[in-house]
This record gives sequence, C-alpha cells and structure tokens, in this order.
Amino acid sequence: DAYRGLPETLKEDRTLLQMQLVASLAVEPLEFGLASKAWAKRYPGDPGLDLVTFEKLAVRGEHERSAAALERIEQFIGNDLHLRALRGAQLARAGQVAAGRQLAMEAVRAEPDLVTGYDVLLGIAIRAKEFKEIARILDQVGDHLSVDPKEIVQTQPQYVDFLAAPEGRQWLAKKPDIRAARPAPLTNGPAPGVARP
Repeated sequence: DAYRGLPETLKEDRTLLQMQLVASLAVEPLEFGLASKAWAKRYPGDPGLDLVTFEKLAVRGEHERSAAALERIEQFIGNDLHLRALRGAQLARAGQVAAGRQLAMEAVRAEPDLVTGYDVLLGIAIRAKEFKEIARILDQVGDHLSVDPKEIVQTQPQYVDFLAAPEGRQWLAKKPDIRAARPAPLTNGPAPGVARP
C-alpha cells in the first residue's frame, strides 16, 4: 500500500521497486506477478529479481523456479560454483535428482573444498537413503576439508538411518577421526552435512 501511494517517479526507483518485490512475495501471487513485470520492464536482463526471489521460491516449494532463477544469476555473473551447487539442490528437490547431483558433482570437481557442493551431495544421498554413497562423500569431505566427518555424523540427526545401516556402522568403525591437519579454509557456509537435507 505504501508503494502504491508513491509518486510514479519514485515507483521506478530501483531500491524501492526491489523492496516492493520482497513485500509482494509475502502478500499474494498476483501482487508479486505485477511487481515482477514492473521490474522486468524497467530493468530487462537484470538479475535483481532473481536475487530477491530464489530463496523465497525455494521456501515456498517452488524448486524448479528457484533453480531457474539461480541459473539466470550464474549466467549474468559468470561461472559460480556455489550457485551451481545450490541450483543442483533445487533441481533435486524438484524431482530432477540426476541433474541436481550432476551440477553438485561438477562444482566439487572444479573446487574440491567447496562446502556447498558436499552439502548438496550429502543431502541428495540422505534423502534417497543411499548409504554407500553417503560413506563415499564423507570420505571426500575428510580428504578435502578440515572438518571431522565422524563428528558430523554422530551429532547431526539426519544421519540416524545411515548410522543404523550396515554401511554406516562399517564406515564409522574404519574411519579415522581426520585425515590430516590442514589450515582451516575460507568457508562458504556451515560444514557439509550440517544443513538439514
């Protein structure tokens, strides 16, 4: 309502229009649709709309739309492995598991210490109860990151089924605490496997 009451020149202001987009997401789809069209008309090709909405779309369960927004952002700014892994997570949640896994694997291959990539791969494997795959990814985490995957598995509730499975018990029994002492890398989020799948 406050936005509607502004003079037309102020309605075109980038910051105010972006605030209108955020507010309209909470109101109703029609309001958001109108705000989105206004943004696209005023700033064609600008990823501002996608930056504002990709997370909100994911929270609302619109995972395909969230993935599409992340793809547009990555195309705009160039190769970004963190965004690619996040897009993989959204595709997997939308039912495109193979495509989502492939994006996260590409990101980890290109940047072996990318926490986001491992988190996405672990989330996919946990949801699918792919216990051998969980063990394999946890081994990679131990090889490339300065975290103790054993501690993560023993303290995070999403690993309960893995620990109860023969593959999980076997992995826990053979796995060393941590492979090597390394300086802590710059992180781009919580340790892998900590975020809920």
